[in-house]
Amino acid sequence: MKNKKNDEVLNEMNLVGTKKLISANKYSIPHLQKMGLSDELLGYEESRISHAKNSVTDVVNYQEKDSYILPSDKKKILGAKLYDDFNLLLKKIIDINNKFVGKEVIAASVVLNGNEELLSIRHDLLELSKEYCNKRISKTNNRDKDQLDTYHRIYNEILPWFDQNVAEIKNTVNALFLDLLLEYIPHYLYEHTFQEYVEIRGRSFFLKHAISSQKKEYMQRQMYLYNFFQSPLKDLLEFTGQLPADIESLGKDELLENAFDLAQDVKWMGSYMISSYKHSDNLISIVPDKFDITWTWNCDNSIGFISFWFENEELRKQLLLNRVLQIHLNHDGIFEDSIRRWVSLQNIYDTNESLLALQINLFILNKIHSYLETIYRKIDHNKILSRYLESANTDDLSVEDEEKIIVAAIETANTEKKKISKIKQSRLFVLLESLGCEVRSGKGSEITIYKYGGKHYTMGHHKRDEYVHPPTIINILKTLNICPRDFILSITGC
Repeated sequence: MKNKKNDEVLNEMNLVGTKKLISANKYSIPHLQKMGLSDELLGYEESRISHAKNSVTDVVNYQEKDSYILPSDKKKILGAKLYDDFNLLLKKIIDINNKFVGKEVIAASVVLNGNEELLSIRHDLLELSKEYCNKRISKTNNRDKDQLDTYHRIYNEILPWFDQNVAEIKNTVNALFLDLLLEYIPHYLYEHTFQEYVEIRGRSFFLKHAISSQKKEYMQRQMYLYNFFQSPLKDLLEFTGQLPADIESLGKDELLENAFDLAQDVKWMGSYMISSYKHSDNLISIVPDKFDITWTWNCDNSIGFISFWFENEELRKQLLLNRVLQIHLNHDGIFEDSIRRWVSLQNIYDTNESLLALQINLFILNKIHSYLETIYRKIDHNKILSRYLESANTDDLSVEDEEKIIVAAIETANTEKKKISKIKQSRLFVLLESLGCEVRSGKGSEITIYKYGGKHYTMGHHKRDEYVHPPTIINILKTLNICPRDFILSITGC
């Protein structure tokens, strides 16, 4: 009984998540001490950790506040302001990582997917990377004999440190924040240095400049490592064919608004369909008999991605070989280049062609939405919900099943059957308040949800009354120790 009580206390504090142990590392026990656990509980937790040694490697570990600070010698390269700005963002990454201590890394990644704070930090890191690259490329170095030397010198200044000392740290969510920085710096340097040595022909590249065999080998490795010679987003624009008149008549704001709404539906449907949907069995026709794509949900800072190939009849074969071209769909409903994630159909052109790109964006997203909705509409949500409510034991459901039940409950309560039913923040707050929670304004645009007993959950609350998706709802319920069944009953009014 004593051990069971200890388990309840630890789970209540959200330190070990749902039946997951904190892996054995030097930061776990100090973190537990800081959180105020008694000596008895600490001894019990130390015992649990010793038994779990080398067996639990997939949960988020606590990171000390000074875990990631750029080496002091980088200040000379970056300048004091850039150096401090980078370090400030690294501290924010640590703070977010530590909110998920004890949770599975993959579960934390799902919850963070689309998180406003994460997206903001990614964007800020990208902007700092741009400033850094502009600064360094504008300064000449007499030691550089050619453009490849310039690329190599700047490439090795800070990029390896961010990669090896932050992004690659296991049992953290760090990599989610660093993807743009790690890709942008090489691409910027390539475009401003040895790009002039390369000629792109179709899907291949050729050297136009005579260089030593050693440098040639290095350059080729970089070309293939970062796919400098590929642009899937531009390839996509060549396949779409004639656009419908109703899309061609829309202005920029309408195109963006419609794309956002469709994307939220696609994301919502994924909460239910992701486990059973096989992309290779579901070719989505964009241009009949000429251009097909497939759709895959994921949590790689996107809702998912489409796959396609140059020769349409080869698509299934290339899917099996995992050699397809991919384009990500971001959380605003805009397709992004999978190689250059900062380039999207919203900013790929600076001219009047930008409107055409957004029209193509909506056209393809419409096709994906229609195809997925046809499958989604066949789900009997009433039957699923009834089976759950009639079941005597619903405590041992997987997170995935809990998400499906929440989707079923919201769909069952939906009075507008023509629309995919989702839940907005304002509606979620009302439901949580009915379960004894208090919703308060926090720092800036944050909202903090309190539950009796000291538990709380903080989330972003921006101007738009945003949709809240099942993974986040589950995380809120578990953090606040609210029974999913009670939440579901509050939705259905049973």
